[in-house]
Amino acid sequence: MRLFGAYHLFFNRLRTMDARATILSVACVIGLFSWLSAPDVRPFQVRSIEATEIELFPGDNSALVVPVSTGRAQLAERARSQSYTGVPLRQLHFNLPATDGAWVLLPAVDDDARLSVNGMVGGDSEPVLYFGSGFGPQQLVADLAPSQLAFDDNRIDIVKLSGWHADRLPLIQVMPAQNGPAFAAMIDQAVRTLRIGALGAGGLGLAASLLGILLFRRRFVWAGGVLFSVAVLDMTFGFAPIWGQAALVLCGLALMAWQWVGQRAWRNPLLGGAMLAALLGLCVGAMFAAGSVTWAWASNVALWPLAGLALPSLAIRDGQQLWGEFIAARTKIREQAALIVRQEGELQESIRAQAIGEERQRFVRDMHDGVGGHLLSLLMRVRADDADSKEVEAELEKGLTDLRLMADSLDHVGHDLDVALAAFHRRAGQQLSAAGLEFGWTKPERLSSFQMDARAVLNLYRIIQEALSNCIRHAAAGRFAVAFALSEDRQELRVEIEDDGVGFVPDPANEGRGLGNIRKRAGHLDATVSFGAGEGGVGSCIMLTISAAT
Repeated sequence: MRLFGAYHLFFNRLRTMDARATILSVACVIGLFSWLSAPDVRPFQVRSIEATEIELFPGDNSALVVPVSTGRAQLAERARSQSYTGVPLRQLHFNLPATDGAWVLLPAVDDDARLSVNGMVGGDSEPVLYFGSGFGPQQLVADLAPSQLAFDDNRIDIVKLSGWHADRLPLIQVMPAQNGPAFAAMIDQAVRTLRIGALGAGGLGLAASLLGILLFRRRFVWAGGVLFSVAVLDMTFGFAPIWGQAALVLCGLALMAWQWVGQRAWRNPLLGGAMLAALLGLCVGAMFAAGSVTWAWASNVALWPLAGLALPSLAIRDGQQLWGEFIAARTKIREQAALIVRQEGELQESIRAQAIGEERQRFVRDMHDGVGGHLLSLLMRVRADDADSKEVEAELEKGLTDLRLMADSLDHVGHDLDVALAAFHRRAGQQLSAAGLEFGWTKPERLSSFQMDARAVLNLYRIIQEALSNCIRHAAAGRFAVAFALSEDRQELRVEIEDDGVGFVPDPANEGRGLGNIRKRAGHLDATVSFGAGEGGVGSCIMLTISAAT
């Protein structure tokens, strides 16, 4: 609980600080942690060999140890002439005071090296598992027994075939022989910890960066994160040389800093502080890591928070922002969808109202020309005493049925085809039954999925109504049938209307008002219509093919 309270207090204090001060504070905390977590070498009585104690000798073409006098003579000759120009300095030499035994460590050798003590072989370098700053890819460990050492100064030579760089001498640490095994175990544990830390931090950083490139903005930050994380991961494998790792780290930091500063991203102190700490760690590794295990440890650990903490935290933050934007967009889409549905309903209602308005005008004309004319004719016959009561009753029943059908076309027709056809079926059944005609009706269970707007439904309704009226008035038929069929892709509706009456011969140039109305309404539907004889050549048949609305 105390640790959690301190953590909470620290981050609350960071929130109240100036952004740049916060970034510097985060970098200092990372640096302090890197330094304090380093292994403590003081109990092992470790002494680092100073550069002033080391002499470098030319190696010529041999890996043999060069005597001190010969080496100094070669250096003198090299200084007087150009004969040794380009010959690498393969051998370094230092003196070890008289001792009862010693343990010598070189934690970072870039290729095979061999140690000799007083002219005798003392140990060879071996590969290591960590290749970060100050470590690997080879290390040289020599346990010098008292029998190998003299009572006075002891001459230690380390030969490396590729040569030593005079400007960058290796870290050479010497300690009493009894402390060597414990120190070696401590170094091995440190190397394992560095390996696991680099593997974990680099893996997290690489995963977060790849996710960021695929999903999030700030592509330069995530591209830099990939390069940086690959460099950290490579410290566990050693595929790239140290300078290659440093180049990847610098390029990654440059890409991240480019967009981070360009977008004034001072509001993310964790990323800024981790980047600053990583840059300082790289500089420390370049300048001091070869001089101390502590500096080498700190320069490596300082890279972890950027890859293992800052980049995943940034990915989580960007993911939360992306999720929030997704939720907002989804809500907006739902609102827009609801608005579109509402507007579509209003549009359909407006179309229906307009269609019904037009049909009201046609209704008035039909009333005047159809029912009105029929009643006027009946009235004239009654006045002329040319009709009995049964004929009057029958004629009035026909006129009333026509009137009801016309009223239904206004009251029940909307955008739902099933509802409109149910209303027609009910009224037409009554009318045909009263006229003594058989009624055939074939329709799929549901046609509502077939897309038709209110105007199209009304036009189809009036086409069937017109055919029914023509059949009753003129066909002298015994049966009237309507059949509906949908195509397999449900994009076409076929309507077949037929009777078994006297039939007719279609003549577009001289057709009556009823057939003209059917042809005109089929044109409004963008449908194809054909007129012909019924089944077996008896009666009449109207074929109508309608395409679904898009």
